[in-house]
Amino acid sequence: MAACGGALKMEAPRNHLSIALPEGWRDESTILIKAPVIDMRMPFAPIFGTQREPLPEDFVGMGYEGLELYAQHHLRYLKREYENVVVEADPANSLDRSMREMIVRCDLEEMTVTQWITLSYWNEATVLITTAAAGYLDFPSLEQTFRRLRETLRIS
Repeated sequence: MAACGGALKMEAPRNHLSIALPEGWRDESTILIKAPVIDMRMPFAPIFGTQREPLPEDFVGMGYEGLELYAQHHLRYLKREYENVVVEADPANSLDRSMREMIVRCDLEEMTVTQWITLSYWNEATVLITTAAAGYLDFPSLEQTFRRLRETLRIS
């Protein structure tokens, strides 16, 4: 780790993955970084994670329209999987067409959590998803940190 503008910069060469996948398998590697719990009233450690997911075949090759369709697809998934999902920032309102972002609040294991989710193309058939999550009381004070993490993210 090295200092970077008053913060520590982590170079994580161990995240460079090389593996021979059996036929039919796909790489869905996840990278997850975790902060300490900030407020014991919200005992949920803030996290920032990345993962890649294949696009549904119907969305492959559709460019930005496919990314928008996938964002709506992902939002429907969240509403099915989590309780009391409230969309605070809809992906359709993203200013950058090359990245869709949403902020959702939901109940997770008897806690209310806020998630900032970004979706961007990894390649024509794969989406890179980043998820930053914190207890809803902690999220406002962490949002800029999460955005800096996303801005500095580089995966080779």
